[in-house]
Amino acid sequence: MLDRYTAELRSPALPLVYGARNKDVKRVQEWLTLQGFATGIDEDFGPATRAAVIAFQTARGCLRDHNEGVVDAETWGALIAPLAGAEVLQTGASSFGDAVCRIARAHLAAKAREVGGDNRGAWVRHYGRGLDQSVVDFFPWCQAF
Repeated sequence: MLDRYTAELRSPALPLVYGARNKDVKRVQEWLTLQGFATGIDEDFGPATRAAVIAFQTARGCLRDHNEGVVDAETWGALIAPLAGAEVLQTGASSFGDAVCRIARAHLAAKAREVGGDNRGAWVRHYGRGLDQSVVDFFPWCQAF
């Protein structure tokens, strides 16, 4: 059951490098775009995606001699940091309602939103908890939380 709640945090097969073409690249492109390093979301790790990865690595302090433009574990961790931080167990709540509000505020602070089209992106998949895209398409993603 917990797998459904952590699926979006799970790392793809790493490293992801220039020339890769798959759904894992799409996830990276979504997270880059969500964090302000816009690139096409097309499953193609081409020059624009590589440039966005390097810019992201530089801005987040995870650029190393061995990983320039390569999505490794450190880069992936930095990419998903907003969701990982929002999913931290909220302790110290005085009631169930307070705990729910703390979680909601954490998600607001992380700027949960769509990317790549209506009802699309990492946050949408997270709130859909692994549901097939056809099911997610039927309901607005914001009804899932």
